[in-house]
Amino acid sequence: NHEYSKFLLRIKDCDDNDVGQLTLMTPKDDLLLAYVYHLRDDKDTCAGDDNDDEDDESDETAEIRGRRNKYNWILQHLKNISGALKEHGQPLLIHSSEITKCLDKWNEEDETRRAEVYLVEEVLPKLWKQLWGNEDRNEKQKTELWSRLLGQLATISRSSDVTGQYCPTIDGVKFPRNEKDYFDDGLPVWIELTWVDWKGRPKKHKKSPYKVRLHANPLDARYCPVHWMIKHWCDRGNDLDPSEPVYKKLSSKVHQKHVSNLFDELDLDGSSHSVRRMAAQWAARCKADINVIKNVGRWSSLDHLVVYLDEGLQTHATIVLDSANGVDPISKFWVFNHGTAVSSMSTPAARLNALAVAC
Repeated sequence: NHEYSKFLLRIKDCDDNDVGQLTLMTPKDDLLLAYVYHLRDDKDTCAGDDNDDEDDESDETAEIRGRRNKYNWILQHLKNISGALKEHGQPLLIHSSEITKCLDKWNEEDETRRAEVYLVEEVLPKLWKQLWGNEDRNEKQKTELWSRLLGQLATISRSSDVTGQYCPTIDGVKFPRNEKDYFDDGLPVWIELTWVDWKGRPKKHKKSPYKVRLHANPLDARYCPVHWMIKHWCDRGNDLDPSEPVYKKLSSKVHQKHVSNLFDELDLDGSSHSVRRMAAQWAARCKADINVIKNVGRWSSLDHLVVYLDEGLQTHATIVLDSANGVDPISKFWVFNHGTAVSSMSTPAARLNALAVAC
């Protein structure tokens, strides 16, 4: 029947193994609309590409924290159908007005249930104080959590990007060769990390190196991801195998729990996904180019990102308007991916003194 296209959907588990398959005849509008509603009503359907930080949470917790962004998940399914049709030379999927209306409605509903996002310069000092003032964790545990959290923020990463199978390895780390790319105390201005895979990366690009620079924060050593990564390495000893991850082996689920617990200790509704959204908005406030943010955060498209950036730019405008000198205070706290000038933190004495005072 020329009104239908037949293709096979392969069902895979989280390790990309085939666990089943389904033959579909698609798409007439009424059939496709029924499929869309099925996705929407499926209680086991988790969040889409950008909310994968939360896929380990229970349905109840996810509903409370606003991580059931099914609009993006459904949209991705529709894109996959179109992609399969195109690959086999079939006419592309045309959304009916009814489907478009449903998607628009659900998108508006999802907008009100996003993870809570905080200002970097307001929440990081609170998290720092809570973490280092808590005697339930030892020093190495605090360093590991803080290092991973700052690294996730600075590279706009999902929790899965800094844990488990996707975490960059030590043999992929590169240090600057130019002397000017080091502070006076020997700390590198940046460290280059190499990802070979991440959740949702297209198969044709898997295993090919993708390099992202982790930049130091010269304004405050407490919030310097390079400083804390190196300290974390020192805590792990001098006999680290090059194949080991840059952060100590840990599951994504455990890291998410650690981050959520830290927010909970402050009575804040924050999560690992909050960190990623906060990072994107922070970068926008620092006037980073949208393509730089997309590439650093490894978004497959701008669909999810533009929402976060718009929120960040609105925050920037409000803060600047309210400030006494018309300058965003983030410029004196931590500038995303800075490429210039180092403040008084460039000297060893200033850096160590600030860290000692903070501790």
